Order: sequence, then structure tokens, then C-alpha cells
Amino acid sequence: MHLRSSEATMNCFSFVFLGVIMAFVVLTAAEECALICPMIYAPVCATDGDTTQTFSSACGLNVYNCQHSENPLRLLRSGACDSDDSNVDS
Repeated sequence: MHLRSSEATMNCFSFVFLGVIMAFVVLTAAEECALICPMIYAPVCATDGDTTQTFSSACGLNVYNCQHSENPLRLLRSGACDSDDSNVDS
């Protein structure tokens, strides 16, 4: 069975995507902080009570919090932070 070029490209992409997801699951299960997240852009706004920071995804926020466990950020809302988010309450 011969695959057309577009089918072969899609199959290759699917295989790579599955590999990234599997690596993410393995790293998340490890005791150390995960360093990779799926390349899915779903921004979230997080805060420490004084300042806000936008992360490209909740996974990015989780990685940050794992690496900065002494001062983690909390999820403020879905979507990128904006100027109104600078006046946050703890």
C-alpha cells in the first residue's frame, strides 16, 4: 500500500506528536520537574498576589511552580494577562 505524500506527512506528524506526549507523561511522573510541555497555545494568567505573568499553557505554569516551589504562582484565569490584571488581590 502506497501512501500519498500528504498522508505520509500526517502519519509522521502523528507519530512525533505521540512521542512528545509520551515524553511529557514520563517526565511528569518523575520526581523532578517536567521540562517539556506539549506545543499547545492555551495561555493562562497567573499571579503571586502582587504581579501577574502570562504562560503559554497551564503546563508552563506547572513547570514554573515546580521550579519555584518556594514562591509558586496561582492561576488567576484562562487567557493572557492584561493591564487590568496588575491590580490583583492575594
